[in-house]
Amino acid sequence: MCAFAVKRFKFDSLPSTTTKAYELLERGEKPPFYITAKSQENGRGTYEKSWKSPLGGIYLQAVYPFLENYSAKITQNISFILAHWILSLTGEKITIKWPNDIFWNGKKLAGILCEKHSFNQKFFLSIGIGINAEVTPSDPSIPYHLTSLSDLKKSLPPLEEIVNSLIENFHKKFFITKIEPSSEDFNLFFMPKGTPWKSNQNECFFYKNLTAEGFLILEDQNKNEIILKSAQNNFSWSLIDTKEEMEISTPIKDKETRDLQ
Repeated sequence: MCAFAVKRFKFDSLPSTTTKAYELLERGEKPPFYITAKSQENGRGTYEKSWKSPLGGIYLQAVYPFLENYSAKITQNISFILAHWILSLTGEKITIKWPNDIFWNGKKLAGILCEKHSFNQKFFLSIGIGINAEVTPSDPSIPYHLTSLSDLKKSLPPLEEIVNSLIENFHKKFFITKIEPSSEDFNLFFMPKGTPWKSNQNECFFYKNLTAEGFLILEDQNKNEIILKSAQNNFSWSLIDTKEEMEISTPIKDKETRDLQ
């Protein structure tokens, strides 16, 4: 059981937790609430990309009232909360790939989809979180190697305990304490400066910094800068773009990260 009283709708299988969230809002369900499914038939990520959702994964939708004082860096904050929770669960440090993916050793572990919606003149925030937990899906359609929590730590609690831990941790940090990590804290998980990115014209850029709003600053070899405001399809994180086995972050124990529990 979660220590905080937050409503949760549990399903064995759904077409999509995102779609179910819309249905519940239209029916008059009051947020905050969570939706979880043991599997999804049509899970999706950004730009309507599919998210393989077999049994053994975590498929969660968190729905909250949209608050006007939410930070412009909301996806960045959510990524940090998820990254720190995975570190506390497994003892392994992972990497946040801008703007909304979680990687370990160059392999994709989790993804986040954050959307704002309106019903009856009220705004809601819908946060989709998909995590490969007990199994690593096979998906040749994506350019990344995949991994799962079971690769990070061989002896994991039962999946239901892991889901309860995630909900409790996320609800506390996102909704109750409304944590916003400092740049120092966030950079402990973020991809290293100088990480290559490439355009679909094979132009090479390198990660330089983040703007105050959380946008990505890239520069080319001549120090010319461009700013990405969203996960544009014409740019990709080139180190893992072609499924090359390249280590992005080295697993370490939680010695440097501040205790944010």
